[in-house]
Amino acid sequence: RHLLSPYTHQYANGCGRMDVFPMAVFYYLYENQALAWPQIDGKVTLRLEHIVTENDWFQGRAHHAMNDVDATIRLARHLREKNPEMWQYLAGYFDKKIDQARIAALPPAFSDKPDWRFGLMINAKFGTNHAYQAMVMALGSHNHYKNQTTWLRLDKCDLAELTFEACEKNGLIIRKKYADPAFLLPPSEHFSRHMHVDRMAQVEKNLQYIRQHEEDLQTIAREAREFLYESHSPIDVDAGLYDAGFLTRDELHWCQQLHLAMDKGRQALLADMKNANLLEQARRMLWRESDGRYQDDHWQGQAFVQKIFNAEAATGVFDFRGQEKRGLYVVNEELKAIEAGVLDQGQQQAIASFKRWLDRRLQAIKHG
Repeated sequence: RHLLSPYTHQYANGCGRMDVFPMAVFYYLYENQALAWPQIDGKVTLRLEHIVTENDWFQGRAHHAMNDVDATIRLARHLREKNPEMWQYLAGYFDKKIDQARIAALPPAFSDKPDWRFGLMINAKFGTNHAYQAMVMALGSHNHYKNQTTWLRLDKCDLAELTFEACEKNGLIIRKKYADPAFLLPPSEHFSRHMHVDRMAQVEKNLQYIRQHEEDLQTIAREAREFLYESHSPIDVDAGLYDAGFLTRDELHWCQQLHLAMDKGRQALLADMKNANLLEQARRMLWRESDGRYQDDHWQGQAFVQKIFNAEAATGVFDFRGQEKRGLYVVNEELKAIEAGVLDQGQQQAIASFKRWLDRRLQAIKHG
């Protein structure tokens, strides 16, 4: 939205990115003494605020809002200090080449099928009831999403109906990007020791079934690699990163110049831009920067502003998931619903303050 590259944090100037939450999951499973792990109703919870409380971090800050950044840094530092070798090993999963190499090194499920790799996937999405892990078989790299791999889950239920539709419906098709969670491990006794014996029996049963229906598995693998996410139209230009395509090197340089230029220079840059979507985004950015006072006789996107501040109907502006952008109409409806309830004096004052602020914003926009 602000014409800044969304990916420089991953590669530029020696930068990289990591997610400490799945790393905490790994420590919970294989380095359990590293932390005091909080529980709720007898079940482990790995929510950051619960870990902070359980380990009695940030003493003396009881009356201050907990800063998630401080807590994340504290957790990361603590885990690294408790087991530096494990920390370094997990950091490798956020390197695309290392992640690719580890996946390629997984053993085959069958000795005569080297491409049918088999492993233990560690993923917080599997939940505490499944010990955050599942046994999976590789279905191959996606044919259209070059950074995505596809997997078939083996421990959840019978593969009695070996079709892509049935597997997708039962949550057995898993998609993973390189250098993103989840973590893939060899299916050794050491790593799979948290898998219940019933789940391991389910894995063995499904492997035998696959052996007897190899052609069906190959069909599922082809369909999984060809699967495309549902697309929505129309998609607003601010949400169309993957639909409109990535900016060229020259366009990225143009964005940098626009940020640095003064008013007259910006107008000259706008006049030279041929990419209609980028031009629309630039004018919206300038409109937001000017607190709604930006004027441009050539900007047809004023209709976008009118949609957002239309009090009579929803915006009709959609993102890549097909979700509609909130506008004034929805805000007013929500305010009516809130005011129809029972409010104490403080809540009434908060609503009144918000409505005054909103009215000032609308007046400023109307009068430019």
